[in-house]
Amino acid sequence: MQSGGNGDRVCYRFGMPTALITGTSTGIGLETALHFARQGYRVFAGARNPAAVEKHPNIAAVKLDVDQDESVREAVGRVLQEAGAIDVLVNNAGIGMGGAVEYVPIEKVQAIFETNFYGAVRMMQAVLPSMG
Repeated sequence: MQSGGNGDRVCYRFGMPTALITGTSTGIGLETALHFARQGYRVFAGARNPAAVEKHPNIAAVKLDVDQDESVREAVGRVLQEAGAIDVLVNNAGIGMGGAVEYVPIEKVQAIFETNFYGAVRMMQAVLPSMG
């Protein structure tokens, strides 16, 4: 790692800070990836379907399913191998649903928690030790 002009960590391999963003196929995740890319970050855009990720010179699509331990390990490993460091993690992946709680099958609620809570925890556990 080297220091950028403002003291920020910068990835040696790309000469720019590196961001890993989950849930980048559409919506807020996509716009967040584009924003970071326009700000000069090397963005690794995680998505279950990497082909859906917007094309941009600073964006590399990464296959990532935050519900799966192995997928998280492989994606984080790839980013660390290619970039050498992860400077920013954005946990954006998430799912939702509507309905009266008394009618929502518990399996649907568990799936929401798996992605929205445990997926974020899984990502933090995989990434944060490398940020030390």
